[in-house]
Amino acid sequence: MARVKIRAFKAKDLKAILRIAKSLGYFSLKDLKNMRQDALKNNCLVAAVNSKPVGFIVFSALKPKGKILWLAVNRKAQGFGLGSKLLKRAEGRIKARKASKVMLHTFGFSGNYLPFLKVRDFYYRHGFQRLREIPNGFMQGVDKLVMVKEFG
Repeated sequence: MARVKIRAFKAKDLKAILRIAKSLGYFSLKDLKNMRQDALKNNCLVAAVNSKPVGFIVFSALKPKGKILWLAVNRKAQGFGLGSKLLKRAEGRIKARKASKVMLHTFGFSGNYLPFLKVRDFYYRHGFQRLREIPNGFMQGVDKLVMVKEFG
């Protein structure tokens, strides 16, 4: 893969990041609408190859805790560590704001859909722990898993 640059989100990136999220196939239209609003009003970083976005992370960095709102990497760009780079960069910014932990919501254990398993495994590998699960938290039959990572 060509050299990747992690950079601040620019308004002109909006269509590209929504296209990335939509192409993955598991974000709803409501998710995409919320993602759009969140990218514009929160912190957002973009992974770009030749200035073209191939991944992004949207997060809040408020004390006492930060929150990962959205993270997505284009399927063709997965497996090269871009999600990890985006997450680590966001965590660094959250820690710089004196947050003691970071939280996120992801797909719970109700679905054995392979992409959901990969997402959960990704967060576990990066030190996140299960805090609680909310039955049908995303929609009927899809539980919401609340995860946390304490900064020590």
